[in-house]
Amino acid sequence: METALERELLGLETQFWNAMKTKDIDAALRLTDEPCIVTGAQGVERQEELRPDDAGRRLAAA
Repeated sequence: METALERELLGLETQFWNAMKTKDIDAALRLTDEPCIVTGAQGVERQEELRPDDAGRRLAAA
C-alpha cells in the first residue's frame, strides 16, 4: 500500500522528469535543492550551487 509520502515523492519525481523531457529549466531548478547529486552520461557529480546557465547546458545535451 502506497503512503501519502510515497505518492508525494513520486509526483515530484514525475514533475522533474517531465521538466527534463520538455527542457523546462525553470521547473527543473524549482524542483531541485542545493546541494544535489547530478547523474548522467558523463558520470556523477555533486552540485553545491545550481545555476540556470549550467542547467540549460545539461538540458540541451539531454
